[in-house]
Amino acid sequence: FSDVKVGLLSYVPIQYFIEKNLLEGYPDDTFRPDEEVTRAEALKFIEKTVIGENIVENIEKNITENETDESITEKLPKQSSEIISPFTDVPSGHWAADAIKKAVERKIINGYSDKTFKPNSSVNLVEAVKIMMESEKFVKKSASETAQKNIFQDVSGEEWFAPYIQEAKNRNMFRYGFKNMIYPDQKITRGYLVDMVYR
Repeated sequence: FSDVKVGLLSYVPIQYFIEKNLLEGYPDDTFRPDEEVTRAEALKFIEKTVIGENIVENIEKNITENETDESITEKLPKQSSEIISPFTDVPSGHWAADAIKKAVERKIINGYSDKTFKPNSSVNLVEAVKIMMESEKFVKKSASETAQKNIFQDVSGEEWFAPYIQEAKNRNMFRYGFKNMIYPDQKITRGYLVDMVYR
């Protein structure tokens, strides 16, 4: 990408996912790493990287353990012949409709009480981390269930999202400085999302 140069914080992660054919940019040969990422974009990318790659790894492991073809096939994501969206603002023809539907079935996302998902709204740090950690639980059942009293200066262990933040901190997924703050409500950029998934 013309706007991804050596020295960019997310340069290595972006190059890694490009080589894996898991990352796409824009027609003008840019990636726009500083642009905010939408909820639909974040979910689609996490599904392709976190869930997709781990399912392949698990299937390969199961083959070596002599599982039957039928049991292995059951672990593959099921392809829907007709996508019936669980949200009123995600039509069946939406480019991320299938990923969103699968995420609901896997209990990775819930949406809002008014039965919307708001796919075009910018995703914040907490929302992105929750999707990543719930995706990991779907694959590996490994998300932390306990959190420290004060995870960061701006994240108490009593917050509903504390276990997700604690697990992400354990994996060194955040960018934070001497103030020990991650600004959980911040809208994250495309570059930061790729960086977190990479870590």
